[in-house]
Amino acid sequence: KSNEIVILENVEAVTNEVKPERNFILSGFVTNKATTKINNVKIGLADYCSSVFDVVKTSCSLTSFDGYSDCVFSLNLDASNKFQWNFKAPPASRTAGRDFDCNMIVKTNYSYAAYGSTGVILANDAEIAARETGPTPVTGDGPLKIYITVESAQPVGRSETFDVKIVLKNEGSGDLESSIPKESFRYTRPEGLTGTCDIPQVITITKTKQESDPIFCAFRTPEILPPRVTKFITAEADY
Repeated sequence: KSNEIVILENVEAVTNEVKPERNFILSGFVTNKATTKINNVKIGLADYCSSVFDVVKTSCSLTSFDGYSDCVFSLNLDASNKFQWNFKAPPASRTAGRDFDCNMIVKTNYSYAAYGSTGVILANDAEIAARETGPTPVTGDGPLKIYITVESAQPVGRSETFDVKIVLKNEGSGDLESSIPKESFRYTRPEGLTGTCDIPQVITITKTKQESDPIFCAFRTPEILPPRVTKFITAEADY
């Protein structure tokens, strides 16, 4: 699955060298590469040397504003929207006639839901003899990944307790706006099983490539099982 789902493309300034009191443009496109529509995608400038340059106009697709503004889009799957800022350079007197470099940074901000799942094989006494590796875990798209691992040998027999570990990892190129509160994290326990997950009040994960502390779960199988069945454990997190 893709790590980056909101992509900035063709971000460029019309000119690389700006003369005093001349206008220039910084523009680009934002594209949704997720598997679903994303609402409230905010595109803005983290830095544009605001002490030097004035923003004359902001254009967000077909809508324009005087001065500086963030652009906010609702992006359908594979849709692209254009953003643009019109700048005016200061007079030479304002910069004392000195040349300088300005590194303009375009930023994105949006909310999404991470998803992860894995299967656990359950079996009755007649099928339990041969242990094996369980199903391969699945992660959803987006920069935040959820990895779910069954720590116990499989198949799991009747009236047995097995352990599950859940880890969240930011695999994107940007930071999360904040860590994830307990109420924004959800998991499903397979039908017919008992047990719970020990979820902290806050799942600490913000920086790119950061990994959360493991969330541990313990589930117990019922006394009666079919010869062989696969149950699925899932987890989601809003961020």
